[in-house]
This record gives sequence, C-alpha cells and structure tokens, in this order.
Amino acid sequence: MSTAWNTAAAYEQSKCPGCEAAQGKTIFRETWEGVAVEILVCAQCGLGYSNPRPTEASKLARYEEWTQRTRPNATEAHFDHSQQLRHFYLYRKVMRLIEARTPRGLLLDVGCAGGLFVVFAGVYASEHNSGVNSRYQAEGAAFDPHEAELARRISGAPVHMISELSTLGAGRYDAITMLNVLEHVNEPVALLSKLRRLLRPGGALVTVVPNNELAFLRLRYGIGATPSSFESGEHINHFRPASLRRMLGRAGFSKMKLVAAQPTGSYGSMVRPPLGQYVKHGVYRALHALSAGQFYLYAELMVVAE
Repeated sequence: MSTAWNTAAAYEQSKCPGCEAAQGKTIFRETWEGVAVEILVCAQCGLGYSNPRPTEASKLARYEEWTQRTRPNATEAHFDHSQQLRHFYLYRKVMRLIEARTPRGLLLDVGCAGGLFVVFAGVYASEHNSGVNSRYQAEGAAFDPHEAELARRISGAPVHMISELSTLGAGRYDAITMLNVLEHVNEPVALLSKLRRLLRPGGALVTVVPNNELAFLRLRYGIGATPSSFESGEHINHFRPASLRRMLGRAGFSKMKLVAAQPTGSYGSMVRPPLGQYVKHGVYRALHALSAGQFYLYAELMVVAE
C-alpha cells in the first residue's frame, strides 16, 4: 500500500497564499495524517491558511489511492458522482447567474470533478425536442488525470488539465465556474490570474468556497466546538468575504458581487434541501440585506467576479 501522502515530506511550508506575507496569527492547531499543522490568519489580507500544506505531488498520490481504494478508511474519490448530485440546485443557480450576464457562449468549469456540471451547463438552455441546440457549450479543467478521464467520458466535452490552461488563447471563454475548488489550491492567485486572462472582456467568473466567517469568530471567542470546516486536511485556504474579495482583486478582477448562497441537498441525491435550510437561508438573506452587505453568514461563499 502506498503512503506517499502520509509523511512529513508530503507537506511544504507556506506563506500566505493570498498576498505572500509571512506574518500570521495562529488560531488553530491540529495533526493531519501524522503531521502537525497550524491554521493562521494573515496579518495583511485576512486570509486563513494551513501551514504546512500538502504538496501538489502528494495530493495526486492521495487521489490515486482514493481512486484505487487502497487508502485506509477509503471514501469515494473526490470526483465521485454521488457528491455532485447533491449540488443540483447550486448548479441551477450558477447557470442563472451566468445567463443574466451572458445569454450564450463557451463556459469552462475548473475542477470539473466527474463532469456532471459540464453536462448540466451544456443542456441548461436547450430545447432539443424543438431542434434547438443549447445556447452554451461547456468544457472542463481538472487537476487529477483520473478526474479528467472520467469527466471526458461522462460529458463528451473537451477537458483540459489545469496545468495546461496557460496554453489556451486569451479571451477564449464567456464564463468560468469554479465550485468548491479554490479552498484546495496551493497557488490560488496564480490560478485566478490565468482564469482572468481566459475570460473575454465582460465575461464572468462564478466561484463558490466554504464561508469561514462564523468559524473564525467561534475560534476567536472560544464559542462551541472546533468548526468542522477546519478539520479536513483537504481544505488549505480558509475564506471570509473580505479575504476572497482581496484575492480576486490581486488576480486582476475589478468587479465583484457577493450573492446569496444556495442550500445544499441531501448527500448523494437531488432531493430538495429540507425546509429548515430554507428558513435559515431566509434569515441570513434578511440580515445580509438589512446590514448593507456587512453580514454574510451562509455556509458557502458565492461571488461573481468580472
């Protein structure tokens, strides 16, 4: 059994991924896979980040073990379709946001997992029974070769490797999506800068990440148990609204809009989320509106950037 991901050598020291500052305040300590890891908050840009963090090579080794089911206590691979099915309502909201800005065009889904969103985007605005093809074409981009292979097979669409995005032409895409991806990326500003180059003028990026606003407050004031969003070694960047805005600005995006997040359905299904989630989201939406955008308490942070 391979254990390439389960050693100190599989981790690397990190400055702040948002601004490269070396100064940060430790707010949480944990041992992940036998390695002592701290979560720090950058003194300059406010981004939370894990140090040390898994190297890109060790991530690929970990994903390989998940794919081959050789990792201890193996769960489904990160591109497993049962994880994607629960995001049906999120996918629909994302496409509505895109449609409001560009009624047709070429879309790139970065971190496309098993390819279900690529399929969804490709059929979202179609009337096949009337002989009218979809107004959107969709492509994918993947970090893991297994992820790319599955997404190509499922969607029938082109799927690029993220490492090769710099070879694509500037202004190629009308819209780019990155859904629950940026929290995993070792060099997030570099990736966002590449995506900004790939967007046509007026094109939009829709990104979703976990919102750690409440988690940071809980840790700061010692309220309740350790937030679960900090207990997974998979997440190495920990965002709040302000730090995500700063990162997008550093990558060259000039217009950014926070939008209300979407309740997530039951795991492994497209069943509508329970009523309680809608009630909670209604309260969050009211607080967000009444506070002129100062309160953003949804579990996920959704931004449209241009």
